[in-house]
Amino acid sequence: MVALWYLLLLAPFVAGAVLWLNYRRKHAARERESMLRWQKVVEAKPVAGEAGKPASDGEAQPRKAALVELRPRLLEPADALFYRLLVSGLPEHDVFAGVSADRVLVAGAAASPLEREARQRAWSRLIIDFLVCDKGLRPRVAVLLDAGAEQMALLEVLRGAGLRCVTVARGGLPRRQEVAAVILGEAARPPEASAK
Repeated sequence: MVALWYLLLLAPFVAGAVLWLNYRRKHAARERESMLRWQKVVEAKPVAGEAGKPASDGEAQPRKAALVELRPRLLEPADALFYRLLVSGLPEHDVFAGVSADRVLVAGAAASPLEREARQRAWSRLIIDFLVCDKGLRPRVAVLLDAGAEQMALLEVLRGAGLRCVTVARGGLPRRQEVAAVILGEAARPPEASAK
């Protein structure tokens, strides 16, 4: 009779341990499935065990065609040169490349919610080649290279919002000494340069 009472007292603990182990096993299986799905999305190579045999470190597996690839460079060589010119010529500023206009512009309070959404959508498709910000990350100058018709419309919107805009031809980059004056304007010229 006493043994029966011990069994009844131990039964909840045993059941709890069995339920916890079962939960951990199912949770681990879900984690494995999730990881396999993630690897299929991110990687172009087969996941270990996916093709029937496990992939080993020394064994090269044929690579599947990638759905997504990295660009070889973030900026084209001419743009990269200008970026480095901006960074070295404006050391007290932060320079960002390829900024979407919707990161800079916000529809005014007078715009209706529909207009606000339409403008944000339209601005998200427009790219500012280089954005010069102060150290507080406040936009100060938008720089566009070889501005076309669509970029000229963007320039007008940016200027209307109160942002200084500069267009630069890819073939006519300023010299390093002139970068601050060209990008920031007359206020950035040294006194001897502005007197001439």
